[in-house]
Amino acid sequence: PNKQEFHDSTNHDTWNLTAAGVLGKSSNTGMIQISEAIPSSTLYDYFKKFQLGEFSGLGLPGESRGKVHEVAKWDGRTKYAVAFGQGLTVNAIQAVGVYATVANGGVYSPPSLIRGIREASATEVVAPENKEQIKVIEPETAETLLKMMELATSDEGTARTAQIPGYRIAGKSGTAELKHDGKTTYFSSYIGVVSADDPKFTVAVFIRNPKGQIFGGVVAAPVFREVASFLIQNREMAPSTPDPKPLAMWWE
Repeated sequence: PNKQEFHDSTNHDTWNLTAAGVLGKSSNTGMIQISEAIPSSTLYDYFKKFQLGEFSGLGLPGESRGKVHEVAKWDGRTKYAVAFGQGLTVNAIQAVGVYATVANGGVYSPPSLIRGIREASATEVVAPENKEQIKVIEPETAETLLKMMELATSDEGTARTAQIPGYRIAGKSGTAELKHDGKTTYFSSYIGVVSADDPKFTVAVFIRNPKGQIFGGVVAAPVFREVASFLIQNREMAPSTPDPKPLAMWWE
């Protein structure tokens, strides 16, 4: 479109990837090929269902709602760029919300900062749940997405440094370009769910302007591993049950 070309982040030979493998290898061109079968209006509708481009409701000062342009404003490049994370902007809470929704069986639960208040009597008063939950995708779809994201943390994936022995980690690395005053910097991330077979929590790591390496699977995933490992020990989480039917990265 617009006589522009798209590339993966690294040069490689031809990859015969499954749809899950496209996610596991973080293939921009693979995501574009998948998106060609999805109407632009459908892509936009799901962005909005996942609450992208909307305020979180936390009331944080300086919070940006991000930008998700209406389909009528998309040019010939945008449909393909949004498939792999360009052409729109999100804040950290919104990004975490997508993964938490998938981990929650496809139901979006508005974020909150306070679990409850402990009064002088030492009695904890739980904060009321007064925000409506939103069904975004079917539970079966959410389960499949978690299995797909496990490949990103496999030995062949982009974020194997997020692996925690004994636990199935479903997550995805991210490497975003930032343009400012004519200069390009990077925003590296890794967001993961522990564990894929029994989700308990979502951990997100964001690193602005990383030094040396720029890829989220290299600089952010190891931080995730340290934080998630602490939570596993602190919560005394039982080890994962191995997946009897893991998804394939490659076409046979």
